[in-house]
Amino acid sequence: MFPSPIDVVIGASDMETTADFLVHFGFEKGVSGRLPADAARALYGLDGPADELVMAVPGAPRGRVRLVSTPNPARSYAAFDARPFAIDLFTADMGRSVALAEEAGYHSSPITDHHFGPVTIREVEITGPDKLVVTLLEPSAGRRPCVLDDDPDRLHSEVHAFVWSDTNLDEHIGYWTERGLRTLMDVVMETPGLGALVGAPDEDVKLRLTVFADEPNARPIRVEFVEFVGKPSTPQPTLPLAAGLLAPAFELVDLDAAIRDLEPAKVGEIVTLDTPVHPGTRAATVVTPGGHRFEVWEKG
Repeated sequence: MFPSPIDVVIGASDMETTADFLVHFGFEKGVSGRLPADAARALYGLDGPADELVMAVPGAPRGRVRLVSTPNPARSYAAFDARPFAIDLFTADMGRSVALAEEAGYHSSPITDHHFGPVTIREVEITGPDKLVVTLLEPSAGRRPCVLDDDPDRLHSEVHAFVWSDTNLDEHIGYWTERGLRTLMDVVMETPGLGALVGAPDEDVKLRLTVFADEPNARPIRVEFVEFVGKPSTPQPTLPLAAGLLAPAFELVDLDAAIRDLEPAKVGEIVTLDTPVHPGTRAATVVTPGGHRFEVWEKG
């Protein structure tokens, strides 16, 4: 039933500041609009209307970001809390990406190398406004399809994956595979330096990584779960929408039929919208038994 997500939704305390952060990675400002108060309340738990701005990478048919304004400040989290964690982008040159991010005043984590057989994936976290984390990945080989394949002069890709930190993947990932997403990867990593990457430098960290998509070679966005194996993990609230808080949005053909298949997840009120960002469509917010919040939108 599920395709891969169409957007990643990000709460923003200051739309322009967050937009500028994404522009740094090659995104461009697109259509903007305003969510009426009833829709903002139903979808995001907000008390008034909310501004929206779509950010996209030129030439990328998918992998967009949609910013939603919120008066709720960014939250603080412990390193292993279960929560929406980051968005992943590919980089064509890790050294250049880190240098440019630090030059722009953004915080960069240590670079970490993960080894999968003959393949090495370099990873770094760049933290921007509202504690928003963009993870940059540089594989030594076998990169998934993205805009970098079409434009070798670009430094960064569109959104490659939406990342959730979870308490217990064995209990929760079945919800997604039972609804049509395919498992592309399910591995356990014990990478030296992984604790420092996630903000726990004194910890030895074992990480389980599971990645889903509708098709193995389709363009992004992918759904990625991580579990810090054996670490205490506290689920964090995903509503009301706070600054820096993330959620994936899925576009479905028949919203009424889809909602029947979403049980036992909790489905919120269906709202009808006709704005520049959402012309003539309907949507609802959904929270799974595992605490994962996402949005479902009906194709216009």
